[in-house]
Amino acid sequence: MQLVHRTKANPAALLGLLVVLVCLWFVSVAAFQFANRQSKDGWSKASLPTLLALAAVPLVLTIFVPWLVRARRSEGQRFTAFDRFAVVLTATPYLFVAGLIAYWVSQR
Repeated sequence: MQLVHRTKANPAALLGLLVVLVCLWFVSVAAFQFANRQSKDGWSKASLPTLLALAAVPLVLTIFVPWLVRARRSEGQRFTAFDRFAVVLTATPYLFVAGLIAYWVSQR
């Protein structure tokens, strides 16, 4: 017997979740920078939730983008401009970190 488990997701809820998660990531970046302003090693004063948000949110975002695409397709809807904006927003953590790495490598 084969059981197919399908989760029906509301595309508007997924879209809102993507935007909230990206905002959470940028808030955690600001909190990390603020906490480590006077730190010499860069890690000693960062709280665990801040580090967890920095590491986990981009991974969660990469899971929710295909889920949003699948939810839109299952309801027969097309991508809206706000959907495209949210998908671009989900790439910003990766682009931000890539820019920091490029800056760090260029300073060596």
